[in-house]
Amino acid sequence: MPIKTTRFGEVEFDDTVITFPHGIPGFEEFTKYKLFHNIEAGDAPFLFWLQSLEDPDLAFHVIDPFAFGFNYEFVLTDEEAKDIGADKIEDLAILLMVSKVKVGDEVPEEKIKAHVTNPLVINLTSRKGFQKQLKNIDYDLTIKCPEKDD
Repeated sequence: MPIKTTRFGEVEFDDTVITFPHGIPGFEEFTKYKLFHNIEAGDAPFLFWLQSLEDPDLAFHVIDPFAFGFNYEFVLTDEEAKDIGADKIEDLAILLMVSKVKVGDEVPEEKIKAHVTNPLVINLTSRKGFQKQLKNIDYDLTIKCPEKDD
């Protein structure tokens, strides 16, 4: 089934839709997403897109925190586990939303900031997810973007 997106144009996708039953905070009205990796456009191997299937303009950069040696240990509430059908820990994946930030005044350096206090928790079996809000984490993870040759 094809969808039109702002970033990727028209894209064919299969039935591996990820549903966020309550949406993502700030975007609650959008609940269906597809995970893309756009290596042809020069995306880094660790960088993915979470594209809304309901709004062609809405897409989030996401990364796998474990690819950078960053590990999480937190407990899901009974309600969170029920919402995504979490029965086994092996079925769960964690992704981090990231955003580009400029650092420095004279020669701005572009970095990617990972939002570690709000990981996405996705059940790979049920294809349901939510954004966990962690309150007792006191730091974030910043990843430098590689230099691009023009």
